[in-house]
Amino acid sequence: NDGDLDLFVGADGNNLVLRNETDNNNWLKVRVQGTVSNRSGIGAKIWVYNAGHLNDPAHLRGFREVTGGSGQASCPPFEQHFGVPGAGMYDVRVQFPSGNVMDRLGEAAHQILTVVESVSPVVTAVSSPLVNGTYGRGAVIPITVTFSTAVVVTGTPTLTLETGASDAVVPFFGFA
Repeated sequence: NDGDLDLFVGADGNNLVLRNETDNNNWLKVRVQGTVSNRSGIGAKIWVYNAGHLNDPAHLRGFREVTGGSGQASCPPFEQHFGVPGAGMYDVRVQFPSGNVMDRLGEAAHQILTVVESVSPVVTAVSSPLVNGTYGRGAVIPITVTFSTAVVVTGTPTLTLETGASDAVVPFFGFA
């Protein structure tokens, strides 16, 4: 954990250690854990940026992709190592093989950061006991929205209705 990776090469009994003597001494390791994707996060892509500049190529500190093998009888660590300036703060983006993206903002160096893939709720059904029709001002239309996972509603949710030329935004008035 000195911010510069060394390399071990083993071939037909001729082992060789190539030591990186760069004097950096700062690092950030990122460990990913899939929940929808595979648990080891193989195939996940990781970007590290200077804090406050997420997704800005001019501030990219490093990119890695988690792999499961890279040669004969070898496997790189699932934990990805980034050499970074120790005094900085960093934004980390992880794109899992499922397509889920997790961002961790304002992370410090000298740590092993674990990023667990979360499952974003998806609307699986929208239904109403009323039939298609035209409803007048003040009409109450009961609507049920079903999600793929449990959701917690905070604040005052709104519902956007596509009404033709312009959409209408209506407030939500309680739970069934």
